[in-house]
Amino acid sequence: MDEKKIREAFDSLTFSPDFQERTVRRLRESARTMGKEQTMTIHKRATGFLITAAAVALLAVSVFAAAALLTPAQVAQELDDPKLADAFSVSQVAAQRAEVGAYQVAFEGVVSGEGLSQYEHLRNGGDQTDRSYAVFAVSGAGGEPLALEGPSVTLGELGLTITPLVRGHLPWEVNIWTLNGGYSGFMRDGTAYFLFGMDTLEQFAGEEVYFAAYAGEGNAPPSAERFSMAEDGVITCNSGVDGVMFNLHNP
Repeated sequence: MDEKKIREAFDSLTFSPDFQERTVRRLRESARTMGKEQTMTIHKRATGFLITAAAVALLAVSVFAAAALLTPAQVAQELDDPKLADAFSVSQVAAQRAEVGAYQVAFEGVVSGEGLSQYEHLRNGGDQTDRSYAVFAVSGAGGEPLALEGPSVTLGELGLTITPLVRGHLPWEVNIWTLNGGYSGFMRDGTAYFLFGMDTLEQFAGEEVYFAAYAGEGNAPPSAERFSMAEDGVITCNSGVDGVMFNLHNP
């Protein structure tokens, strides 16, 4: 095809007014459906319209970049705890994601054991006690970047509370507070990452453990106003509570 015909071909291209909006929406829906980092391969044709391909590729990169998160091991490395990063590197827990209000919350993994963190002895006066560590990532709804600068971040800034709960145990009796828990948080590329530490969840081996994430100003302990426990011990968020339950079976 000569240069004149190529120019005429480009001049004849037309796009619907909502082309970009529909393309972005479909890519976001695809990213949410797959729930994991995607890889896009573009095969070039000698006579293809590279401008159109480049425009679509740029849209795709922006959407899929929002879906790509640091791994739990990388989060631990960012917090200068390579020992804990090693423990997370062999964790087999699959990430779970859910929408909570204006946020997408991802539970990325949990590990339990003795002496997993190089800072554990500082917290416990030299004793290497059993602890559990969990990583969460919070981004905007649909994986959009958060409008926070960082580098540090707290759940209070997001208006969220995250806590473990255990089936058969009243939420206000077993939670992140009663398990001597705490967390560290930081921002990276529009996503807030939180590393939680708590008394080991292995003490509940054979029981059903949850992590609840709900609107609660970052420091709102579970209460009867927010949670209910059925006769069989199953814990659920009450009607009207903006929250989600991530489920761990026999941690």
